[in-house]
Amino acid sequence: MLPSFSSLFLGLLLSFVSYGAASTLTSNGGTLMLGDIAYYVPGTPYTTVSAQGLGRLQSVNGLSPVTVIGATANNATLASLSSIVADFATDDVWNPDFLQGRGHFPSPSVTSRYWKTRLFYLSSNHAMRWWALNWPYLRSTLKPSAGKDALQSLDVGAFSHDLSFYSLQHLSMQTLLAFSHHWCKPLRITLADASLGVLVQQTGNDLSPPLGSTSLPGSNRTSVVVSVTSNGSSPIPSGPYFILANGALYQPLRLYSDFAGAFTQPLISIRNESYSALPAALPGIQSPTIGVPSRLYYTRTASRPLAGVRTGIKDIYDVAGVKTSDGNRAWYGFYPPATANSVPVQRLIDAGAILVGKMKTSQFANGERATVDWVDYHSPFNPRGDGYQDPSSSSSGSGAGSATYPWLDLTLGSDTGGSIRGPSQVQGLFGNRPSYGLVELTGVMPLAPELDTAGFLCRDPTVWKAAGVALYADLPFYNTYPQIIQTLNFPTNASAEADSSALSFLFRLQTFLNATATTALNLTTSWAASKPAGAPNTLAGLLNTTYPTLVTKQQTRLVRDPFYAAYAAVHDGRLPFIDPVPLVRWAYGDTLPDSALTEAQNNKTIFKDWFNSNVLLNDSTTCSESLIVYTAGSDTDYRNEYNQPPTVPFGFSTSRISVFAEVPDVVVPVGQASYVSTVTNHTEVLPVTVDLMAAKGCDGMLFNLVEDLTAAGILEVPQTGQTIAGGEILLKRGMFGL
Repeated sequence: MLPSFSSLFLGLLLSFVSYGAASTLTSNGGTLMLGDIAYYVPGTPYTTVSAQGLGRLQSVNGLSPVTVIGATANNATLASLSSIVADFATDDVWNPDFLQGRGHFPSPSVTSRYWKTRLFYLSSNHAMRWWALNWPYLRSTLKPSAGKDALQSLDVGAFSHDLSFYSLQHLSMQTLLAFSHHWCKPLRITLADASLGVLVQQTGNDLSPPLGSTSLPGSNRTSVVVSVTSNGSSPIPSGPYFILANGALYQPLRLYSDFAGAFTQPLISIRNESYSALPAALPGIQSPTIGVPSRLYYTRTASRPLAGVRTGIKDIYDVAGVKTSDGNRAWYGFYPPATANSVPVQRLIDAGAILVGKMKTSQFANGERATVDWVDYHSPFNPRGDGYQDPSSSSSGSGAGSATYPWLDLTLGSDTGGSIRGPSQVQGLFGNRPSYGLVELTGVMPLAPELDTAGFLCRDPTVWKAAGVALYADLPFYNTYPQIIQTLNFPTNASAEADSSALSFLFRLQTFLNATATTALNLTTSWAASKPAGAPNTLAGLLNTTYPTLVTKQQTRLVRDPFYAAYAAVHDGRLPFIDPVPLVRWAYGDTLPDSALTEAQNNKTIFKDWFNSNVLLNDSTTCSESLIVYTAGSDTDYRNEYNQPPTVPFGFSTSRISVFAEVPDVVVPVGQASYVSTVTNHTEVLPVTVDLMAAKGCDGMLFNLVEDLTAAGILEVPQTGQTIAGGEILLKRGMFGL
């Protein structure tokens, strides 16, 4: 029997659409269990197909599981189908139960003492083709007078096509009956109790799909292989489906629980690159349910390098059809759904990315700590170590999701002052703050337009690079690398475990680059020696208030003031709730004159011009004359410890260099360091990462370098789980739908 199919349940979500006085009842799809895996089946079929025997399938609420494979020259035999199905096991949506849509299929058996062949009921054109191809041989070999001796010597292998691959409808069956009356008495027609395992789509007129029955990997029943023809205009992608007796074919989404609290809402594509919230739920406490399609449906190409890449979107980017929260409940409730995708989101969609959900951000993308700063929404959980380390911000959901879920391939974040790099560092991910200005940010909530950038957090450097190609148009990709390394605040001895990992990476990087020089960069000394005329004597004197001035003056003008005014107009002058961190920062901005914004912009420009002319220069061969390497360390930051109240983010630090200089800054995981957790009372490990900076516009070179370092074994692909080497997340045991 079909495993657990008897326990399958289907919940239809229905809605009334009102048109004047009339109402229309429509289906939003439903959820079901196949085996022990939960799926969402959309209300609209992907396509409809034509095939015989579908009405005989056993089903629940009309739906039966099947697997579709496109017929090609490489899978023209049943044996090759077995190999393809075995490869399907790597997909997390497909499972062997999609080979076991149980039903009774007419299976005529021609039997005699001399010859027995099974025929599966498929389509009359296949049967007629078999007769046309083999009749000359039959007619020349067997005569009515030949008797059973001639039948005994019949060479079945001489047939152009084995009978077991083809079937006969009524007209063909009459011919077979007549044929059997003379040579093959008796004929017995039986019903085969088998599984409709595979629908092979015939995609070319000269291609004969393999048909018949076979035992496929993972299936405990004989699977029937039938040919289908799509009623749509394009081929049906291979993969798992649910099918109705009328041929309606549905692409299911596998459902996962967001137990890390990384998402604000799940997404499902509905039409014309517009989205809605996924109407499905799994059991769980405050856990959204995310639905993902099979990766088998998609093939990446040069024009669609992200085809099938499951992507989470930070909830400051507009996605057509759904609301944007910006991490604020009042904002989410007040404004209508977006009518268009933001520019970065649209570029990812155009490249084939599959949007699966919007991800949590600290409020209005300001830096917040998990313990007390997150009020409207709960901060996501960092899975590394004891599971109670701060996930950093503001791309908190993007980082936690990438580090937690193997079913999530890529997340889009934003970096104004460190909002991608921070979550990447503490969760051991690849992450990038790009060169400023590479992509327009229309449809994205601003923090400071002079500093805001769009970038990624992910585990796979190949996907990371493909995303960069899609998002940053016309970016040059150098594959010759700098041979000069500048270290900045880098450890000089391996006395600590984290320092040992960082130094080991630096040594291997030097070897890989065949570095001609590695020098310690001292920005204080360099500034004093070459600062512009009239500039302050220290970088702190130039930049101490630059960042807080830019983010507070700009966000109050562009976000807070219009929001307050619109909200008050509707709510009798009331103000919306705002988390403590934005309030503190905005209040600081209110104390500054408008001229402070101009001064901060000028100071940023002074530093950018100096840095790009004296420290990190472009090069015609390697794009960047040198690389700057620094590390953020590997310190604990418990989310259950109380901190001081939020303050204004004054100061200048290493992480602010790329912010003001507009240069790319990427995070790479290089190792792990142990600590004794006050939560688990056990030795745990946290990631160690290193940042690489290059000259402005050299993002492509950095993407290539990281990919090559990974291929050379110098960098490793981080895994999801408790450590960057994998391991079960402590919270995860026994949870449903993970």
